Amino acid sequence: MRRLLAVAVASLVAASAAAQTRALIAGGSRSHSGIVELAGDFDPDPHTVHVRSGGNLDVRSMDLGPECRGFATDRPDVILRYSEPGDFLSFYARATRGDITMIVHTPDGRWLCDDDGAGGTNPRLGVEAPPAGQYDLWVGSYRADQFLHADLEITAAR
Repeated sequence: MRRLLAVAVASLVAASAAAQTRALIAGGSRSHSGIVELAGDFDPDPHTVHVRSGGNLDVRSMDLGPECRGFATDRPDVILRYSEPGDFLSFYARATRGDITMIVHTPDGRWLCDDDGAGGTNPRLGVEAPPAGQYDLWVGSYRADQFLHADLEITAAR
C-alpha cells in the first residue's frame, strides 16, 4: 500500500512540474538572446537582435488571445527594458526560411501576438503609446521543435 501511495504521489509531483513548465514565463530576467535597454529616441533605429525561433510549447493552447499561435520555449527570446517612451513601438521578425510567429508580453500585462502581419510568413506588431517597462518577446515557429534563425527588429517608426 505504501509503495502504491508513493508511486501516486510521485506521479502527481511529475504532472504538476510538467504543467508548471507549459506556460510562457513573463517578467523574468533570463532570455535566450539577451536583454536590450532602449529609450524612446533610440539609435540605431531599428535595433536588431539575432534570435532562434521555436520550441515545443503550443502557444495556441495557452489562451493568450485569438492571434496567439505557433510554438515557443518558456523563456523569452529577448527582454526589452524600455524607458522614456515615444509615441509608437514596433516589433518585426524576419526569417530567411520557414514560418515564424511573434508573442509579446507588455509592461501593462497584455499579450500581443501575430503570425503574418508583415506579409508572407513574417510577424509584425505595433504598440500605440507604449508604456515604459519590460517587454518579453518570443519568436515562435509555426511547427513544433522547428528552430529557425531570424532577425528581430525593434523600431519607433510606423
